[in-house]
Amino acid sequence: GLSMSYTSFGKPNAPTYTFAQEAIEKQSMGKVDVVYGVGDNPASDIHGANCKDGWESVLLKTGVWDGVSRPEYVPDYVCDDVLEAVEKIIAGDLESCEFEG
Repeated sequence: GLSMSYTSFGKPNAPTYTFAQEAIEKQSMGKVDVVYGVGDNPASDIHGANCKDGWESVLLKTGVWDGVSRPEYVPDYVCDDVLEAVEKIIAGDLESCEFEG
């Protein structure tokens, strides 16, 4: 068979995160110092956020990760759910959710 080239889009590929950051900065009308990548899948959400400069990753215990084992892609923070992540981000208290593993 022939070799074919392709371009992959979606998480965890960089164009997805670049697009998201540009959209956020357009909405906020300026540069954003930190973007939080919040998700429940280490292989897509956390891996992608970890690869983007200026992003911090927040892994939720509500998805494919069992909440016990060391995930393949290690997050900066772990929260029980989206509500806790948003509340901690707004309060500036994510340090209390640092990943220990």
